[in-house]
Amino acid sequence: MRRLFAVRRALFATALAATTLASACAVPRAIGILGSDRGILLVRHNQTAAQEIRIGEEGETVLGVVLPGAIACFRDVPAGPLRVEAHAVGSGALTRATDLILTAERPLLWDMDHLQVLDGRAYRGLCE
Repeated sequence: MRRLFAVRRALFATALAATTLASACAVPRAIGILGSDRGILLVRHNQTAAQEIRIGEEGETVLGVVLPGAIACFRDVPAGPLRVEAHAVGSGALTRATDLILTAERPLLWDMDHLQVLDGRAYRGLCE
């Protein structure tokens, strides 16, 4: 009886360890920690000037420009934690900035005017 209990306990511990390991391995992929995944970032605004969208801690990578009243789609953006900045075209002045976590599976929409990061799946069609 004790042997049967020990076998069951060993099987349970093995199953628990396998589940924990699988979960831990999936987390970096899901949030892009390893940098292998890419996501979709959409940006909209109604500022008076076009906005240049940059990513990175220092805003070193330029994604492109968003015109007033439009929604721009940026594909192939590195997944994971991102700092996103909008700079007025011409003056280069920082208009807005936000921090977000982009995943490969779910596009995000940054609404600059309302300081919101929203689910962008409804706007994914604009990227085609």
